[in-house]
Amino acid sequence: MTMRALGDEMGVDPTALYRHFPNKESLLDAMIDWLLGEAIAIAEKTPAKSPREKVFALAKALRQMFEKHPDIGLAMMYSEGSSMNGLIFSRRGIEVLKEFGLAGDDLVRCYQAIESFIMGSCVHDFAGSPHNMEVRRIRYRYFEVPEFDNHSRRASEVRKITEDGFDLAMNAILDRFQELTQKKTRSK
Repeated sequence: MTMRALGDEMGVDPTALYRHFPNKESLLDAMIDWLLGEAIAIAEKTPAKSPREKVFALAKALRQMFEKHPDIGLAMMYSEGSSMNGLIFSRRGIEVLKEFGLAGDDLVRCYQAIESFIMGSCVHDFAGSPHNMEVRRIRYRYFEVPEFDNHSRRASEVRKITEDGFDLAMNAILDRFQELTQKKTRSK
């Protein structure tokens, strides 16, 4: 992506973009900030009481953003990380992990684990949308494993099993977080 190509796509003189953004990186950061603001709004609308429900609300909101804007992952990789909404989103996640009882190095490690899992699965599951589930469906058929055949007749079935797998992994991660806090509590 270049500022010239973006200006051409938008039907404006590329130099007009520089009136609002000094460079491509600041434009990408603004785009990411706006999209993460949308994800925050989605998470806030989701009724969630327990820490587990709150983590799921944040994760599912991010997944919705990635599904709607599948190329955002690449932009995030090149971002300077100055997104205010990105900071807000991360801080909310950290606060929820504290509600689990995580602190110190465990808090940092668990934050890193969940961030890596959510971001990685979002990129893996939605990059290449809208055809990514069809590609996965075809790949499942090549496995020649009956269990995969049962879930790969239609892309919608692959989509469902993908979300079920995401939820399964999230629950396993969150169960491990709870085990960590319970061990700390028992050892005191």
